[in-house]
Amino acid sequence: MKHIKRGLMSLSLLKDNLKLYVPDISFALILLILSVIFLNLTGLSGLVQPTPEQLTQIIKQDLVKIAIITGIFILMLFLILIQVSSTKLTMIKNIIQKKKTTIKEAFDESKIYYTKILSIKLLVLLLFLIPLFIVVVLNFLIKISIIKIILFTSLTLIWLFITVLLIYKYPVLFLSKTKEPINVLKESYKSVLKNKLFTLLTILTIVLMFIVSLIITFIFNLLYIQGITSFAMIFNQIIAILLLFIQITISITISIFLFLSFKELSS
Repeated sequence: MKHIKRGLMSLSLLKDNLKLYVPDISFALILLILSVIFLNLTGLSGLVQPTPEQLTQIIKQDLVKIAIITGIFILMLFLILIQVSSTKLTMIKNIIQKKKTTIKEAFDESKIYYTKILSIKLLVLLLFLIPLFIVVVLNFLIKISIIKIILFTSLTLIWLFITVLLIYKYPVLFLSKTKEPINVLKESYKSVLKNKLFTLLTILTIVLMFIVSLIITFIFNLLYIQGITSFAMIFNQIIAILLLFIQITISITISIFLFLSFKELSS
């Protein structure tokens, strides 16, 4: 019951601090602008509904160019996303600690966390890639289908286990004295192992939030209008924006919830 109350408190804190939407909305706008630039640079902007054959032909004509542009595009988005996350989490930290802060102040403060978040993301990626590499190698060596199924099932469980163990990584980074990326990950899994029931209830609450968001998303998806009229296009765009808003709301609420949960563990 306490976890549900904490979840509602997280949503209430978001309602009282609407500036938390700014980083994610800014990223969505940046993504839109960069996507338009990407489509223009790769020559895909002229295709309204490209067929697989058209896409294959364009890629074959400028394979190196498209590969380089795609690589730069993904790298830019990744680096921008880290800054967005750093700013948002800094704002959440200040709200949890009941400090008043502006978006500019949070942005300036977030710079000290940028490389730390980058390092954490790369370390987590490595933790996911190591078992993946092992499973892929074994998959090529083993020909028995049932064992292959067991291998990929095990991989999924390992990834899930890693995700659970590292669930407090950002609250640890922002709310504790631990700042070194490797130590942050260690502190996260130590907190999980020391508080198994608390963490289980935390995860179940997050799952409940996702279920609620999926139900709301499903309802909104039913509202889409089939057709190419001006009204249908405008209405569908409004629905798409509302769905984006719902996704951002759930994402921020979960982040606040995790910070509040870790704060209670640390108190």
